[in-house]
Parts: sequence; structure tokens; C-alpha cells
Amino acid sequence: MNELDKKNGLGRLWPVLFCIFLLGGFMGITVHGKESLAVNAQMHEQWESEGAFWAKITITISNETDVPAENWKLMFPLPEGGEIQDIWNGEESVTEENMMITAVSYNTVISEGEKIEVGFIIRTAEKMELPQVKVTADMGEWTEEEVKVMSQSAESKTDSCVYDGKGVSVHGQLRVEGTQLLDEQGKQVVLHGMSSHGMAWYPQFTGEHTLESIREKGGNIFRAAMYTAETGGYCEGNAQEAKQLTFDAVDRAIALDLYVVIDWHILSDHTPQLHKEEALEFFKEASERYAGNPAVIYEICNEPNGTDWSSDIKPYAMEVIPVIRKNSPEAVVLVGCNTWSQDVDVASMDKLDFENVMYTFHFYAGTHMLDAFRGKIETALGNGCGIFVSEWGTSRADGSNGVFPEESRRWLDYLDEKGMSWINWSLSDKEESSAAFLPGTDSENFGEEDLSESGRFVFDALNGN
Repeated sequence: MNELDKKNGLGRLWPVLFCIFLLGGFMGITVHGKESLAVNAQMHEQWESEGAFWAKITITISNETDVPAENWKLMFPLPEGGEIQDIWNGEESVTEENMMITAVSYNTVISEGEKIEVGFIIRTAEKMELPQVKVTADMGEWTEEEVKVMSQSAESKTDSCVYDGKGVSVHGQLRVEGTQLLDEQGKQVVLHGMSSHGMAWYPQFTGEHTLESIREKGGNIFRAAMYTAETGGYCEGNAQEAKQLTFDAVDRAIALDLYVVIDWHILSDHTPQLHKEEALEFFKEASERYAGNPAVIYEICNEPNGTDWSSDIKPYAMEVIPVIRKNSPEAVVLVGCNTWSQDVDVASMDKLDFENVMYTFHFYAGTHMLDAFRGKIETALGNGCGIFVSEWGTSRADGSNGVFPEESRRWLDYLDEKGMSWINWSLSDKEESSAAFLPGTDSENFGEEDLSESGRFVFDALNGN
């Protein structure tokens, strides 16, 4: 032990720094006059279900020094009956009566000036108050005298974006900043709307009367779903007809001041690589036709499935996006992920290096429970990826077998909280429960009585209700 160590008594026993915090605030540790770790905890929601209480909690650790923080850990007493049901950006373990959360491979080190967010869903026997949480991180070696603890208050939750239902004439050219969609003035914007069914199958429900009903109900976006490999699809010998139906619908939406998504609707073709050449040709023509038009958003692969992000979907996107950018350099591009556009967490770990890109997430309320998929979304958001729900349904994933309004409402409340845009499936009178209209509805002369259960729910939700 050297003289400095003797002077400080305990010597250099501080390779790990500690702080304690409570919900709604943070504490930091100051080293050499600089705050080292600022830690903020938030309880976003708590609900009762299945005879237990559930809570969603996020913890942000910010490293505001000029040295990296390594091997961070979170520890807190385990509440009665407590069990973590889902976790993102961390790994949990139980030690006696404590719960510990440690880093995963991609966030072991918090570089100087950087921050990470950890989140989890916890199930408890009783209504939960956030317990004291101890955070430790290896910050190098300092003497005890050089460590000083400071604290200050912090807001427990940021305000959600307020949906206004306004269209292109108000918000103009959109852009992506961080995880959020912003308008031309730099204000956060949220889009709510409806998707067509297959353009080749139900084109009558993309007419002016139907699209105008979206706007009248408070929506501000329409999605034109052009199938690729199914009957009547672009890649099945029907390119000219499929393209014309799509462009006609896009033109009508633009005339009604709606934002519009041009959707390359892969499904049974599984991988976007299968028809990549056709996609390059189509998006070249589409981006030339709508060059510089602020209303148009491009969705380049609807629901890849049975494939891989890094070796398949990402390389496809890296070829298609530059084709769009050549003609529409500011356009927002939506990119689907594997497993029917649900593996946004996987994509977020190997992100695309383009601006104004968002990753699509799809769900059907009767099949995909929010509690089971929230972790994927939170991981992607924590990794800085913007998420756009370009397709969701009130039914099961097959488009039928019931309407699930309660789970649909939970999803929409969550999307509102996160400021995420959504588009519902679908504008059709197909005999399935996800269709907005009853079978036999006249697409040019319908009223409230022609709406299905799903249609009534979604049309009411379009304006943010």
C-alpha cells in the first residue's frame, strides 16, 4: 500500500461506484468534479390481471464522464411474489431475496457520454411501489475522498405526443429523428390510418369515397398494399395492372391531403431477395413518379418470414433504399423485419446506415399479446430505432376468428404512449373479422350500419379516442 493509500485509510477500494435511487428521480456520482452516472427510473404503467399486479419499469443509466463505465449491475429487493416476465437490454437473476439485472453482450460498456436503457415487466402479488435500487459500475480506481454523491429531482415520465389528425398540408415533409417521426417544423407527429387489402382484390375500397371516410373519421394516412407473389400480384405476370391500381389509389389519397404508404407486400414469397430485381424496377418508377412529394412513404418489404435480417433483409434494403433516395432523397422509408415484421429487436442490433428510416412492427390483437411483444419494441427503441406499426388487426393473425377490442385498446394505448404511428388492416368487405366493412357493402355508398365490429372500433380510434 503506498502513502496515498494509507492516507485515505481504505485505500483504492473504489473500482466500483454505487448509487441509490427511487422512482421519479435520479442520483449521480461525482468524480473529479464531473457527474459520473446519472440514473433515472420510471414506472410507466401498472395494471391488474390474472389475479396479480403487473408493472412496466425502465431504468436509464447515463455516463457523463470522460471514462467508460463497465460491468454495470442493478440490484433491488424482490417484492412479494415478484417475478420478471419480460426484460430488454439486460439479463435477470435471483440472489436470495434480491433481483439482479446485468448487462448483455452488446451493452456491457457504457462509453463516456453515452447512456443505456433497461426495461422489464414485473409480476407481483401485491400492488407495487418501486423499491430502492442499487446500481454499480466499474469506473476505474479513485480514492474514497474523491467520491461525492449528488442528487436532484427528475420527471418520472415525458408527455406523450398529442395526435392531431392533420395531413400533409399542415405537417409537410416528414423526417425521422432518433426514434420519433417529426414534421417539417420539427414537431413530433403521429399518423393513424387504414390499409387497403390486396389492391388486385378489393380496389373498389380504395376509391375516393372510402379514402375520404378515413379523413372524415380523423385519420391522416392510407396504405396501398400491392401484393407481389399472390394471385394478381406484381410478380405474377400482372405488373402493369397492379402498378396502375396502386398509383391510382396513391393519387387519390394525395388529393385528399392524406399521407400514403406504397407497400411492396411480400408474404408468400417469404424473402425480399426472391423478387429483388422487380422491386428495384418498381421503386425506381414509383420514386420518379412521386419525386419530392412529401405525402409519399415507401414500405419496401411488408412481412419477411422464414429468412434472416443480417444476411437477407438488410442487404436487400441496402440496394433498394438508394434507388428511392436518388429521386426522393427526403422520403421516409419503412423496412420490414423477419417473422412477419416482429423481430425489430434483432434488426436494431444490426441497424441500417440510412437517415429517415423506420422499422415496421405488425401485430394482430387476438394472437400477439402486448405483454409478449413489448420487450422487442422496447429493445429496438432502446437501441435508437424508430418503430412504425404499418399493419395491425383487431382479429387473430389469420385475419379472422373474432375481434379483440380489449387487447386492441391496450395496444393502441401503448402506441400512443410511445408516440408511434399505426395503420389498421383492412379496408375491404372480405368475409373475415378484420375487414372494416360487412360483406356486400357498396364501396361508394356506405354508412355506419355497414361497418363491421372491427370497423366500428377502428374508425372510432382513428381520431385518437
